[in-house]
Amino acid sequence: MADTDLDSAYDAAPTVVSRPLTDRSLGLVLLLGGLVGLVGSAALAIERYLTLVDPNHQPSCSINGLLTCSPAMASPAGSLLGFPNPYLGLGAFSVVMTVGVVLLVAPGVALPRWFWRAFLAVATAGTGLVVFLVWTSVVELRALCPYCMVVWAATLPVWWYVLVRNVEGGFLGGSGASTVVRMRGWILAVLYVVLAAVVVVGLGPTLLATLG
Repeated sequence: MADTDLDSAYDAAPTVVSRPLTDRSLGLVLLLGGLVGLVGSAALAIERYLTLVDPNHQPSCSINGLLTCSPAMASPAGSLLGFPNPYLGLGAFSVVMTVGVVLLVAPGVALPRWFWRAFLAVATAGTGLVVFLVWTSVVELRALCPYCMVVWAATLPVWWYVLVRNVEGGFLGGSGASTVVRMRGWILAVLYVVLAAVVVVGLGPTLLATLG
């Protein structure tokens, strides 16, 4: 086949185009992630308040030696800024939900570049806090707080999809057409698998002892 024929065949071949992250999709992720995170934070905040009022209070999230909120709430990691971490979640997830609603009711709204960068910075800080709390739970406390895990699960997609929006918009430099945008759903699934693997491997002996 002549070179010109090869060039023609190549030009005629279908190209893989990244499906863009629409405002509706991002809005749904932020609204649902914010709602789940807010519910988890509110439950933790209520339980923390009840334990402060009554030291003998048994939190509803304390099920057994492995699934219990008490160690997390009583540890220094549970109040990094001098007050219970759930109060941070109440404010942060409320903002996340608000942004999600804006994107849903006003699709195509031109939120400025600085907003998405700032949103990503805050979401990254929140995800960093989650990573620290996961490490604390697995390595130091050797226990899992059910309501905390709800917050962890909600934080991950919020951070990831805000990162995808920044990449797609070219707000971080470089081209918006990238593997990150095209494979965003699969990468998020991998992140959840990694999180689950860290918990299972780190707490393997405790988990087996509890199940046994």
